[in-house]
Amino acid sequence: MAITGLNINLTVGPFTVNRLPRAVIHSERGAVAGRCVLELPDTGGAIAAGLKEDDAVKLYFGYRGGLSQTWRGQITAVKSAADRVEVTALTSELAFIKTKVCECFHNESSRAVVARLMAASGVATGRLEGPEAAFPHLIFSHQPVFECFRQINDSLARVHRLDMSAQAFWMDDDGLGHWGDFDVPGPVPVIAGGDNLVSHNPKGESGTVTALLCPGLTHSQLFTLCDDRRVTSFTKRAISVRHQLGERDNLTFITYGREKGYA
Repeated sequence: MAITGLNINLTVGPFTVNRLPRAVIHSERGAVAGRCVLELPDTGGAIAAGLKEDDAVKLYFGYRGGLSQTWRGQITAVKSAADRVEVTALTSELAFIKTKVCECFHNESSRAVVARLMAASGVATGRLEGPEAAFPHLIFSHQPVFECFRQINDSLARVHRLDMSAQAFWMDDDGLGHWGDFDVPGPVPVIAGGDNLVSHNPKGESGTVTALLCPGLTHSQLFTLCDDRRVTSFTKRAISVRHQLGERDNLTFITYGREKGYA
């Protein structure tokens, strides 16, 4: 990977921030929502005072003329200190946390129930490819939608004896909600020794990879690893991806292998 320089553009609420000492963008398959934590300079306290919950966050980062990514979310917490402010934001799956439902289903299919829950959250459905099975009775009593999703997966595993470890719920950049065991489409980045690979620590069928910053990579996307030192090469699904932007280094941390289900 030829690194020609990194561009970062950040808008937080009403502020355009020109300096970003630290940012961590984390996405994980099976997690309720993606998370971004920003550390911003704020000597006078104006940024902390001017931000509120649900304010929009838009962070663009990428190489000039190369890979790039735009992360969008909403503020969930603002923590100020003497000369800085820490902002935490979640992705659009926040709708599954904030929306609560009271519903009762009788002999309804699992995919129809999921579609109904997404509609209640104001989310358009994308690919719903989780196991198709009927629920004799299914009751949600003023529960957040993400807990309903978890209940569906647990019920399918317990009652129908299905392996639900790889059946995840998430939203894509277009705002569509998905459920199933499939990969997120997109370019397949190559992480290779002598180029952008920093370290590779396999453990059985799972492992962790540290690479120079790979903008655009998120959970559930495929990536190719070429590890010359271990004489191994494979293409696998990224289970979690953490981009770390800082004044000293810019890295991406990837886990692959065993999946834990929707948590």
